[in-house]
Amino acid sequence: MKFVVFQLDGKNYGVELQYIRSIEKVKEVRELPQTPHFYRGIINMRGEVISIIDLADYFHLGQISNVDENFVLITQYQDLVVGLMVDLATDVIEIDPSSIDDVPSIISEKYIQGILNLEDKMIVLLDIPNILDKDEILISKDLSDLAI
Repeated sequence: MKFVVFQLDGKNYGVELQYIRSIEKVKEVRELPQTPHFYRGIINMRGEVISIIDLADYFHLGQISNVDENFVLITQYQDLVVGLMVDLATDVIEIDPSSIDDVPSIISEKYIQGILNLEDKMIVLLDIPNILDKDEILISKDLSDLAI
């Protein structure tokens, strides 16, 4: 299995590479009214309008402050394409699935696929299908009609 490793607030997280379309530097994010606190807005990525979610804010870890110096993981699950704003994308790693530890039983497994303990760091592996399947991420299917 391959994972994209990234940071939120100095902590390491990973997402399966199969859900990543691209990794982009954030340019201009257009804010939209009446959206949840974690919804940063939309961007025009080569003619495609993509919603941007502040992943740190979504997980209640605070907001990413300087949008111009952050990365967006353009993710896709089924027909939903969403940009996940992160502090830094650091690596792509290949791991044996047997090296993934289970989530401790006291923690909800809803968004966490597992824990990877490497020699020098711990990586929380996120479950993109569950993250992108949340009803609150789906704000409006009509965003593509907006002019950017």
